[in-house]
Amino acid sequence: MSSPTPARRFALLTLGCARNEVDSEELAGRLTGNGWEHVPESADSTDVDVVLVNTCGFVESAKKDSVDTLLAAADSGAKVVFGATRESDGDP
Repeated sequence: MSSPTPARRFALLTLGCARNEVDSEELAGRLTGNGWEHVPESADSTDVDVVLVNTCGFVESAKKDSVDTLLAAADSGAKVVFGATRESDGDP
């Protein structure tokens, strides 16, 4: 008899506005509903299969936090980045 496959684990970092909080909660619910285990931000997120970063490109402090977070996580495992961004330089 084989042992059950352990659940895949994800960490979720939400930056920016209340809308991002809603989007992150919805995504976390869908993932956990499909067998993923949500690892809280306060836990050691080096023991996860993927880090999800919900970015914000409109709230100035969250925009900076988004860039800083992605740079800090550059050398850690798999990452998925989603959320609001906007073009920062050049013409639209």
